[in-house]
Amino acid sequence: ILDNSWHKPRDIVRLLIAAQNDSLHCDDTSFTQATFDTLKKEYSKNSLTEIRQELQSLYTSEEIEMVIRLLRGGFGITTSEQIRKRASKGSKAREFWDARQEDILEDFYRVGFWGNVNRSGAEYLWRWNHKGDTGVLTGDGWELAIHSALYSELSIVF
Repeated sequence: ILDNSWHKPRDIVRLLIAAQNDSLHCDDTSFTQATFDTLKKEYSKNSLTEIRQELQSLYTSEEIEMVIRLLRGGFGITTSEQIRKRASKGSKAREFWDARQEDILEDFYRVGFWGNVNRSGAEYLWRWNHKGDTGVLTGDGWELAIHSALYSELSIVF
Protein backbone atom coordinates (compact mmCIF):
# COMPACT_ATOMS: atom_id res chain seq x y z
CA ILE A 1 0.00 0.00 0.00
CA LEU A 2 2.70 2.49 0.98
CA ASP A 3 4.81 1.85 -2.12
CA ASN A 4 1.89 3.08 -4.25
CA SER A 5 1.13 6.11 -2.12
CA TRP A 6 2.60 9.34 -0.86
CA HIS A 7 2.71 7.92 2.71
CA LYS A 8 -0.17 10.09 3.88
CA PRO A 9 -3.36 8.97 5.64
CA ARG A 10 -5.45 10.52 2.84
CA ASP A 11 -3.87 8.02 0.41
CA ILE A 12 -5.09 5.10 2.49
CA VAL A 13 -8.55 6.68 2.69
CA ARG A 14 -8.54 7.16 -1.10
CA LEU A 15 -7.67 3.48 -1.53
CA LEU A 16 -10.37 2.37 0.93
CA ILE A 17 -12.99 4.49 -0.82
CA ALA A 18 -11.97 2.98 -4.15
CA ALA A 19 -12.31 -0.50 -2.59
CA GLN A 20 -15.72 0.38 -1.17
CA ASN A 21 -16.90 1.51 -4.61
CA ASP A 22 -15.53 -1.58 -6.36
CA SER A 23 -18.40 -3.97 -7.08
CA LEU A 24 -16.07 -6.88 -7.83
CA HIS A 25 -14.32 -6.90 -4.44
CA CYS A 26 -16.70 -4.95 -2.16
CA ASP A 27 -17.52 -8.07 -0.10
CA ASP A 28 -13.89 -9.12 0.41
CA THR A 29 -12.64 -9.08 3.99
CA SER A 30 -8.98 -8.50 3.10
CA PHE A 31 -6.85 -6.86 0.46
CA THR A 32 -5.35 -9.25 -2.04
CA GLN A 33 -3.17 -8.60 -5.07
CA ALA A 34 -6.29 -9.01 -7.22
CA THR A 35 -7.99 -6.27 -5.18
CA PHE A 36 -5.07 -3.89 -5.69
CA ASP A 37 -4.92 -4.67 -9.40
CA THR A 38 -8.63 -3.93 -9.78
CA LEU A 39 -8.42 -0.68 -7.81
CA LYS A 40 -5.31 0.64 -9.56
CA LYS A 41 -7.18 2.61 -12.23
CA GLU A 42 -9.63 4.31 -9.87
CA TYR A 43 -6.92 5.04 -7.29
CA SER A 44 -4.76 6.53 -10.04
CA LYS A 45 -7.63 8.64 -11.37
CA ASN A 46 -8.52 9.93 -7.90
CA SER A 47 -4.87 10.65 -7.10
CA LEU A 48 -4.46 12.70 -10.26
CA THR A 49 -7.67 14.59 -9.46
CA GLU A 50 -6.25 15.52 -6.06
CA ILE A 51 -2.96 16.66 -7.58
CA ARG A 52 -4.85 18.78 -10.12
CA GLN A 53 -6.72 20.44 -7.26
CA GLU A 54 -3.47 21.23 -5.46
CA LEU A 55 -1.96 22.74 -8.61
CA GLN A 56 -5.01 24.94 -9.32
CA SER A 57 -3.75 27.55 -6.90
CA LEU A 58 -0.74 28.05 -9.22
CA TYR A 59 -1.97 27.18 -12.70
CA THR A 60 -5.16 27.32 -14.72
CA SER A 61 -6.93 24.06 -15.51
CA GLU A 62 -5.85 24.49 -19.13
CA GLU A 63 -2.18 24.83 -18.14
CA ILE A 64 -2.33 21.75 -15.93
CA GLU A 65 -3.92 19.75 -18.74
CA MET A 66 -1.24 20.90 -21.19
CA VAL A 67 1.47 19.43 -18.96
CA ILE A 68 -0.50 16.23 -18.36
CA ARG A 69 -1.04 15.77 -22.12
CA LEU A 70 2.71 16.09 -22.66
CA LEU A 71 3.24 13.18 -20.26
CA ARG A 72 0.30 10.93 -21.15
CA GLY A 73 1.46 7.75 -22.92
CA GLY A 74 5.11 8.58 -22.28
CA PHE A 75 7.73 6.97 -20.09
CA GLY A 76 7.70 6.85 -16.30
CA ILE A 77 11.24 8.20 -16.18
CA THR A 78 11.88 11.25 -18.32
CA THR A 79 13.73 14.55 -18.50
CA SER A 80 12.53 18.11 -18.91
CA GLU A 81 13.98 18.15 -22.44
CA GLN A 82 12.08 14.97 -23.38
CA ILE A 83 8.86 16.53 -22.10
CA ARG A 84 9.54 19.68 -24.12
CA LYS A 85 10.10 17.64 -27.29
CA ARG A 86 6.62 16.10 -26.93
CA ALA A 87 5.12 19.56 -27.50
CA SER A 88 4.91 20.59 -31.14
CA LYS A 89 7.00 23.54 -32.20
CA GLY A 90 4.93 26.70 -32.13
CA SER A 91 2.23 25.09 -29.99
CA LYS A 92 0.68 26.68 -26.93
CA ALA A 93 2.05 23.80 -24.83
CA ARG A 94 5.64 24.40 -26.04
CA GLU A 95 5.30 28.12 -25.40
CA PHE A 96 3.96 27.48 -21.90
CA TRP A 97 6.67 24.90 -21.12
CA ASP A 98 9.43 27.23 -22.31
CA ALA A 99 8.08 30.16 -20.28
CA ARG A 100 7.39 28.29 -17.03
CA GLN A 101 9.61 25.18 -17.10
CA GLU A 102 11.47 25.86 -13.86
CA ASP A 103 8.23 26.60 -11.98
CA ILE A 104 6.50 23.53 -13.45
CA LEU A 105 9.38 21.24 -12.52
CA GLU A 106 9.47 22.52 -8.95
CA ASP A 107 5.69 22.75 -8.37
CA PHE A 108 4.93 19.30 -9.79
CA TYR A 109 7.75 17.89 -7.64
CA ARG A 110 6.40 19.62 -4.53
CA VAL A 111 2.89 18.13 -4.95
CA GLY A 112 4.30 14.65 -5.60
CA PHE A 113 3.51 14.32 -9.30
CA TRP A 114 7.11 13.32 -9.88
CA GLY A 115 10.28 12.72 -7.93
CA ASN A 116 13.87 12.26 -8.99
CA VAL A 117 15.92 9.24 -9.93
CA ASN A 118 19.60 8.92 -10.74
CA ARG A 119 20.33 5.73 -12.68
CA SER A 120 24.01 6.40 -13.35
CA GLY A 121 25.42 4.30 -10.49
CA ALA A 122 25.21 0.64 -9.57
CA GLU A 123 22.09 1.37 -7.54
CA TYR A 124 19.32 3.81 -8.43
CA LEU A 125 19.08 6.83 -6.16
CA TRP A 126 15.53 8.07 -5.54
CA ARG A 127 14.31 11.41 -4.21
CA TRP A 128 10.72 12.31 -3.28
CA ASN A 129 9.33 15.43 -1.68
CA HIS A 130 7.00 13.36 0.51
CA LYS A 131 10.08 11.59 1.91
CA GLY A 132 11.70 14.89 2.89
CA ASP A 133 13.84 15.55 -0.20
CA THR A 134 13.19 19.18 -1.03
CA GLY A 135 13.76 20.69 -4.44
CA VAL A 136 13.71 18.97 -7.81
CA LEU A 137 17.06 18.09 -9.41
CA THR A 138 17.57 18.19 -13.18
CA GLY A 139 21.31 17.93 -13.82
CA ASP A 140 24.19 15.55 -13.11
CA GLY A 141 22.29 12.41 -14.10
CA TRP A 142 19.05 13.24 -12.28
CA GLU A 143 15.83 12.49 -14.17
CA LEU A 144 12.15 12.95 -13.37
CA ALA A 145 10.29 9.87 -12.13
CA ILE A 146 6.51 10.10 -12.40
CA HIS A 147 4.89 8.68 -9.28
CA SER A 148 3.84 5.08 -9.91
CA ALA A 149 0.33 5.69 -8.53
CA LEU A 150 -0.30 7.91 -11.58
CA TYR A 151 0.86 5.39 -14.19
CA SER A 152 -2.56 3.90 -14.89
CA GLU A 153 -4.38 7.18 -15.42
CA LEU A 154 -1.55 8.62 -17.53
CA SER A 155 -1.04 5.40 -19.56
CA ILE A 156 2.63 5.48 -18.69
CA VAL A 157 4.99 3.11 -20.50
CA PHE A 158 7.37 1.21 -18.25
